[in-house]
Amino acid sequence: MNKTELVKEISNQTTLSQKDIVTVIDAFQNIVKDTVVNGDKVALTGFLTFDKKHVDAKSGIIQLGEKKGQTWTTPAKDEISVKISKSYKAI
Repeated sequence: MNKTELVKEISNQTTLSQKDIVTVIDAFQNIVKDTVVNGDKVALTGFLTFDKKHVDAKSGIIQLGEKKGQTWTTPAKDEISVKISKSYKAI
């Protein structure tokens, strides 16, 4: 299911217009992103938890191709992690 299909389904199950639903979904995405980027966790109990995690820098040696033997490095970064509640993992 994509965003358009989700909006239509929510509209069918509620009295809200599709335009209002798109506004709410967009606001939800922005709020979650801004909250997590600022270092806070967003927990929707029984559904999902959004959090920020730090990923250390990684390096290695290229094993194949014309660049074989050269080293590569990815910089350290922060990522948004999403954890699914136990009740949804069991489905």
